[in-house]
Amino acid sequence: MVFRSKTLLGNYDYKTVMSTGVGSYSAGCAQGGLIDTADGKWYSIMFQDHGAVGRIPSLIPVTWQDHWPVFGVNGNVPTTLTIHTNYTGANLAVSDEFDETELPLEWQWNHNPDNTKWSLTEREGWLRLKTGDYAGLAAFQEVYGQVGVYVDNSGNKKVFMAVNCDGNQQGIGCKGGVTKIVEETALKSDTVYFKIDYLFSTFDQNTMTSSNDIDKANFYYSYDGNTWTKIGSELSMKYKLTLFTSYRNAIFNYATKQSGGYVDVDWFRYEKTQYQPALK
Repeated sequence: MVFRSKTLLGNYDYKTVMSTGVGSYSAGCAQGGLIDTADGKWYSIMFQDHGAVGRIPSLIPVTWQDHWPVFGVNGNVPTTLTIHTNYTGANLAVSDEFDETELPLEWQWNHNPDNTKWSLTEREGWLRLKTGDYAGLAAFQEVYGQVGVYVDNSGNKKVFMAVNCDGNQQGIGCKGGVTKIVEETALKSDTVYFKIDYLFSTFDQNTMTSSNDIDKANFYYSYDGNTWTKIGSELSMKYKLTLFTSYRNAIFNYATKQSGGYVDVDWFRYEKTQYQPALK
């Protein structure tokens, strides 16, 4: 819907300017704005829900008729769009060797950080996270899964896979952030590797169709970075409006009983199936 008036205080009239989906999946788009380019073209940038992938941006061409913006082409939103530019796009998820003195913008803190509790310089080439008896890698949303190490009450170090609360596999939210360990085993080395394998809905570039409600994550550990052992259960990822984000890769270290200690992270490497061509 677009509302318009010749004066700020009205009166306003309104019009439905787009009521079609975009491609497949949960096809509706929402909450966008209008932009114009230096060469006189108009577009709208909106978002489209894509399950655990989150809300992806959609660029929609706009023209004007009788002083109303008209979205799409012939009443439909195109699933492909050619834009003549030398810009090739950017990735929101990237690998990091932690060789710099500052974290790149791809990383986010889940809350305001205590900057005395992390460092990229105390051990050059490593991310150091201080405090804690739990550390590892997480597929993070309200319904989350973790793979990592923890120290039990007897001082034994364990590799573990955990979810938040009973029933989270059915997408039931949890109060208080309770973590339930699904499987654990003794840690056999001071160095350990963790991996999360994500399976999102498949997408066919030719037919512009996608499958629904796959969104699974499985968790692994390794002592050499080559031979991987699956641990715990498969996580059914759920997009929850309580966080309003996609699933994020989270490196974590936290204390449950007493602060102290640290974990050093050598690198984070991200791989994905490539299907999106560069902009033209």
